[in-house]
Amino acid sequence: MAAAAFQLIYLVVGMLTSLIFSGMWARLTKVQKYKWCVRKASIAHAVFIVTQALVIIANMDLRRDPVHGTDPVAEKAFTVTNLHVNGWGFMIPRCAYYGACFMMFEVSTIFLNIHLGLNDLGWTDYVVSSFFFARLVYGTMLTINVWRELRNTTIPISPLASAYIRLSNLVLLTMSYYWFYLIIKETKNTMDKKEKKEKA
Repeated sequence: MAAAAFQLIYLVVGMLTSLIFSGMWARLTKVQKYKWCVRKASIAHAVFIVTQALVIIANMDLRRDPVHGTDPVAEKAFTVTNLHVNGWGFMIPRCAYYGACFMMFEVSTIFLNIHLGLNDLGWTDYVVSSFFFARLVYGTMLTINVWRELRNTTIPISPLASAYIRLSNLVLLTMSYYWFYLIIKETKNTMDKKEKKEKA
């Protein structure tokens, strides 16, 4: 259902853009048209995820027990039920509260896609601050909190589950730092090209 919904958004965006902004649409290449539509579907997905994350974060039971606490909304969001259908990758229903906190990373996706869309139109401006604060600053703080909660929890948690959560967390954070490096690199290249064009 989710795949169908976002595919529909992709198609509708293309149709509406070609009708409302026909001149701009005609100037875009096939690749740019594809990216334009994909990014709007990505924004819709990010808004959905962030909204769901906010509902989970607001749950006081989860806030009181961020490692072991869970509720139906969190279980649905993280797909920790129906193991025989969803596979072993979703076998550890722990840290639901922090899982929702990390889902808030998608705030940066909204601004990043807007930024890339403006680039396609030639309206260049840089919106890297949202990625920096949402993923690097906030993400690093969350990582510290997750590791501290796992260490201090009074209810035993298996070493395997703890290691899985820590490793997943580190991979996610490392990827965020790497993506930020790529964003800065692209931004610098764009600025250099703009500067050379102005001098020419």
